[in-house]
Amino acid sequence: MMEGYAFSQACLAPGFGVNSPGAAPVLVHVVLSFPSALLVSPSHLMPVHSGSSFIQSVGPVSLHSLQLLPDQLVLLLEHLLEEKTLRPRTLQSLQRTYCLHEQDAEVRHRWCELIIKHKFTEAYEQVERFLQEDQAMGVYLYGELMVSEDARQQQLARRCFELAKEQMDRFSAQVVAEMLF
Repeated sequence: MMEGYAFSQACLAPGFGVNSPGAAPVLVHVVLSFPSALLVSPSHLMPVHSGSSFIQSVGPVSLHSLQLLPDQLVLLLEHLLEEKTLRPRTLQSLQRTYCLHEQDAEVRHRWCELIIKHKFTEAYEQVERFLQEDQAMGVYLYGELMVSEDARQQQLARRCFELAKEQMDRFSAQVVAEMLF
């Protein structure tokens, strides 16, 4: 399926990023087989997170070694949004593996959608942060929080709006207020 495309990637220590000072502590060198210069198509990762035999087909691979571009992460998260249910453990693994809370606004928006859809309460603070920092993109999430009919999510939406409404543009604040009240 993916033979003939070699990609060599050095795995860095967890928590070490591009913006970290000093030289990167290389832990292990992994050779993976993936098509395209974009490393891997997000659809090839879907089975990794949904428990199929993908891993058996390419051998043991640490997901920490996969470095996805923001567009690829968006596609992966959009695929996962189509899943009816995801276990909290799967969501924890996604968060830890891809440091989703540190990604760009598009990735974090999809991540927040997953948090809301699957009522992943331990990551609600990330939704709160997103709604405060990315107010223009957050309007849709307010709607998702209210449509869920989950009291905790509705309370989260109202609390975030109260904290952010003074910094929001007038039109966005009006739209959100109509959704919430």
